[in-house]
Amino acid sequence: MEKNRYHSLDAMRGILMIMGIYFHIAFWYAEQGAWLLWFYTGTTHMFRMHSFFLISGFFGALLLDRKGGAEMVRNRFKRLFLPLIILSHPVYLLTKTGEKYAESVINEDQNFIDEMIKHFNSPWQFIAQGTDHLWFLYLLFGMSIFGYVMSKVLDLNVDHLKRLVEFIFKKPWLGILLICFLYATLLTLLNIHKAQFGHIYGWFWFVNPGAIKGFIAFSFFYFWGWQLYYFRGQFENLRIGLYLKMYGAFFVIGGTLVWSLFHFGYPSPYDEWNYWYSKYLIKKKVTFLVDMSTEPVVAGEGEEPAVYLNITPWSTPHGFKMEEIENNLWSYTMDLAPGEYTYKFRNGFYDNWGPPNWENGDTLTLGGCGYGDNGPRKFRVIDKDLTLGVFCWSKCTDCLGGEVVTAFQDTSADWKQVMISRGFIFLHNFVVPIYVMLTLALFTRFCKEPSKMLRYISDSSYWIYIIHVAVIPFTGPIFYSKNLNLYLQFFLTSILTTTICFLSYHYLVRKTFIGKFLNGKKFD
Repeated sequence: MEKNRYHSLDAMRGILMIMGIYFHIAFWYAEQGAWLLWFYTGTTHMFRMHSFFLISGFFGALLLDRKGGAEMVRNRFKRLFLPLIILSHPVYLLTKTGEKYAESVINEDQNFIDEMIKHFNSPWQFIAQGTDHLWFLYLLFGMSIFGYVMSKVLDLNVDHLKRLVEFIFKKPWLGILLICFLYATLLTLLNIHKAQFGHIYGWFWFVNPGAIKGFIAFSFFYFWGWQLYYFRGQFENLRIGLYLKMYGAFFVIGGTLVWSLFHFGYPSPYDEWNYWYSKYLIKKKVTFLVDMSTEPVVAGEGEEPAVYLNITPWSTPHGFKMEEIENNLWSYTMDLAPGEYTYKFRNGFYDNWGPPNWENGDTLTLGGCGYGDNGPRKFRVIDKDLTLGVFCWSKCTDCLGGEVVTAFQDTSADWKQVMISRGFIFLHNFVVPIYVMLTLALFTRFCKEPSKMLRYISDSSYWIYIIHVAVIPFTGPIFYSKNLNLYLQFFLTSILTTTICFLSYHYLVRKTFIGKFLNGKKFD
């Protein structure tokens, strides 16, 4: 392992970044109904960025050791912060243009030029409002500065951390269990269900409490990787079989504990767990009420005028047909397991996700009862039946302007629910370090020798990850068809996106000033 390049770690860093392409493509198709892709997004989300931060911490310590503190900070500024500042805005413009193009292809009644004019209606719209998929560069730069301050300026003694990491190699079961316990405890105390938490995508994430928690969570892996640098000579002793046994043991023990917690009848903070264990949850009746006295009810593409309810998991564009119980008052009641749900009303039957006649998400967001993209309403089922409304169409109030308490998500919780929720958080995150070590062991075992192909992937991965989000909106619509299998669309989009990204690297980046800007050198 004592070589100029750590081939296995270079390969690991590159492959983890390339996997981000398929994560973002898979996420979109999974939302359209290709539910098997949730397995890919859910599984990789458990370890991909955590592993990347661990590797980044390793290379941060390497830079400090080989080139000194001042050069490390200078290098991180040039390779992380400057690309973030300079490339965020052009990539944002390309991505937004692609999104409007994709929307115009999927929704034939949307004109591309009109939508572009509508979106870019002020100078501020030409500036990236956040760091988007490049958020990790900002955090890594902050961690690099923090690491430098701790090691060189404050000269902190971290021998106890080294001894903890040393256990991974001397007493692997004890070492990994301690790491797992510490990470799970950290997120439980922070009360965040995953590391990628809060407004971590904002330019001023460091003033957002939730984003600071996310920074702390990812810093756990960064500084774990930093300490691993001092044991780099022992990486070849990492055993794949050992980590598979650890994962198997946790799968049985942790799964049993999760199953036991669900018997209390409370939801977990994880929708996928709530779905899998839904038969153990006590369902509650939820009634939705909307007043259409200010909006004529239409048939849309249906046979008669009616209002429809669409709710998580948003399985069909038309949702559930509501019943008119009084003049202009529409109702629908359903049984729901405990958990968090988003929903919107739609005027008329339509068999597509685009306009028209959804409730106005911007109006709901401004009113305070719209949450996230497109401004759907939100609520949480806990242990009581709920009546949501009566809402006026596209408003957070009733049609007389009166307050509707259930318009706003109820965030209150009793101590029992809080303790059970924290238990879910602990169990969910306990396994994450095992995933990370298994990933490290796999690359150390199979990618330790020099490889031209893996070196090329590693060199190209930075650019490819930066640009891929601007390519996907243009490649996806090429294969869009209601008659074409979603999994085949995913496969074809992935192939074309990958091809374009690699070609752009080879001809536009690798031998140009862009390659030198990103990687510190350009290739002949």
